[in-house]
Amino acid sequence: MKKLLSILGITNFIVIGTSLITSCGDKLTKPIEQPKPIEQPKPIEQPKPIEQPKPIEQPKPIEQPKPIEQPKPIEQPKPIEQPKPIEQPKPIEQPKPIEQPKPIEQPKPIEQPKIDISSIVSIESPKKLIVKNPKKVTLQEIYKSLYDLFLKKIKEINNSLTSKDYTPFILDGIDITTNSNPLLDLSNEKLRIKVKLIGNNNTFGETKQLIIELPIATTT
Repeated sequence: MKKLLSILGITNFIVIGTSLITSCGDKLTKPIEQPKPIEQPKPIEQPKPIEQPKPIEQPKPIEQPKPIEQPKPIEQPKPIEQPKPIEQPKPIEQPKPIEQPKPIEQPKPIEQPKIDISSIVSIESPKKLIVKNPKKVTLQEIYKSLYDLFLKKIKEINNSLTSKDYTPFILDGIDITTNSNPLLDLSNEKLRIKVKLIGNNNTFGETKQLIIELPIATTT
């Protein structure tokens, strides 16, 4: 209110001063200074709003006491285990007899195709006939003198053949009908005989009659 009264007083002063200046205007040579503009009063500050009181905090609920734990039941003692019966030792096994290794089977020889000996048509006569006694020549001594000639002829067909692949037979020239082991006198004259070879083992077939001339027998 004091500020309002001060403002009103100043306003009256200005009005009165203005009237005096107007009435005495002719007498004054200098222009009258204009009064300074009146400062407008500052706006009245509004009072701050009253702060509302904070809400009263509700008290925390009282914690209920924990229930009393019941004591655990007393464990009964485990029954005493009875000792296991003592196991009887197993009887000692007798060692098995050592098996003998089986003999290794030899591979069977490859069978060769049999060879035909019927193609033999002649044979060489021996150049010598060496015996123990020229007057008593046996069949074994004659066959012995012809052995190499028979084998040579057989090998001309196939060199793999042996003396086991043929059998010689005397067909004519020596009479073996009455005596299977005759003794021949070849000390003075030659003897012509006929023989045949028959195949066996690795050969088959037979030769024709082969003429052989035996020389005079000698001891050397």
